[in-house]
Amino acid sequence: QLNTTQSYGDCLSLRAYGFKQQSQLDSALAYYLKATLVFDSTSTSGLISQLNNVADICISTGNFTKAREAYERAIQLAKDANNNIALGTTLEATSFLFGLSGNFEEGLKNSDSALAIFYRSGNILRLANAYLSRGTLLKSIGQYDQSIKAFLKADSIYQDQMAAESRNTVANNIGVVYYTQGDYENAIKYHRQALSQLKKGVYDEAYFLYRGNVAEDLFYLKKYIEAETELLEALPLAKEKKFIRSASGMTLALGKLFYETKRSDKAIEYFTYASEYANSSGEKESAIEAFNYLGLINKESGKAEKAENDFRKAVTIVDQHKIANGWEPFYQLGLLYFTQNKFDSSLRYFKRAVELLDKNSENLYGGDAARKIFNNDPRKSDLYSKITFSYFNLGNISEAWAYANRSNIAGIKELSGSLSSSSNNEEKNEALKKLLSMQQAKKALESTLEKQDGVAKIETLKK
Repeated sequence: QLNTTQSYGDCLSLRAYGFKQQSQLDSALAYYLKATLVFDSTSTSGLISQLNNVADICISTGNFTKAREAYERAIQLAKDANNNIALGTTLEATSFLFGLSGNFEEGLKNSDSALAIFYRSGNILRLANAYLSRGTLLKSIGQYDQSIKAFLKADSIYQDQMAAESRNTVANNIGVVYYTQGDYENAIKYHRQALSQLKKGVYDEAYFLYRGNVAEDLFYLKKYIEAETELLEALPLAKEKKFIRSASGMTLALGKLFYETKRSDKAIEYFTYASEYANSSGEKESAIEAFNYLGLINKESGKAEKAENDFRKAVTIVDQHKIANGWEPFYQLGLLYFTQNKFDSSLRYFKRAVELLDKNSENLYGGDAARKIFNNDPRKSDLYSKITFSYFNLGNISEAWAYANRSNIAGIKELSGSLSSSSNNEEKNEALKKLLSMQQAKKALESTLEKQDGVAKIETLKK
């Protein structure tokens, strides 16, 4: 009975699974591909399963194109065979891939179909997996509250079905939502929880993803030494085991860390690698970050044309794929034009950044407390300041005043209070001149503060 073509295919698949568990992805992929050749002539359901396994390995190694090809073939086979469970499983898996590659509408459509199939069939665990993938998609389009709710539905099912081994993914994904909202304290709590729920001594893709996430949380919490230690320890092993997607994320994090700690030469190397990976794999959010930071480095090096090119690459990806959390390259491109006194151009990009931020703040998880954390970024306040003075420099006093009052610009409340609702543009113009003078003085003090310590620093802070 064992000496059959079917059993040979099963053995190949088991061998592949063993290699996957040992994080030997090249060998796992080779055996899954051999299994697809066997099942191609013996079992449609077996072939679909192996194609999904092939796609899963391809996602881990950053080959999203090959992953999509395998999924598309599996979907067609499932439809032809009227195999709804296999179809739902593959559709759920594609929704995760589409979330990574920025094809959100297609991902949500497949997610809807997968949820409907598993609801009808009563396949509870697969339903939970579908909620998990849906949550990832919702996060990428800025629906943070709905994203968390989808993750919590999945977690509730995993608890009910006693599938504890799946709960680490939920914790990690909730951490990612908090990270995206700028709440790094909650993000690291969930990322560490996810890491603690993994099997000890197993160095699989989840292990490297979670360690990379913890390190990035540490970076944004300004714990640079801890973050660097984590990344430099984990990255070589992730590369060695060919978990390219995880390694790329850690590479991007190291680039940001080197940039913030004034090691731009090293940062360029890491951002270049991350942008090349993102370009080849199609991972859009990574590409946006890499191009944005390359633009910052080029701008600071006096290479304005190269910086503009990098920022434009980033904003093009945001617009083409409707990436919700893509405001920063618009802000940076606006700043570039602002410093060149091209105020019409700067306004176009600043206002686009505001649109994206407003959209993001509408759907935060955690209400007013989350909104307060999300807005606690000096660049966001600076964005309104720059819009105000772009309009001011163009002579549009009414718009300048309107944006000044939308912001938290230091001094605006005092100046607003001295004017009545009937104040004319000339009075507002004088107030804006005072505001500009105050902003320039504040900037000079901030520059001085960076070079001071002790009593001198305390005195400057008082000013």
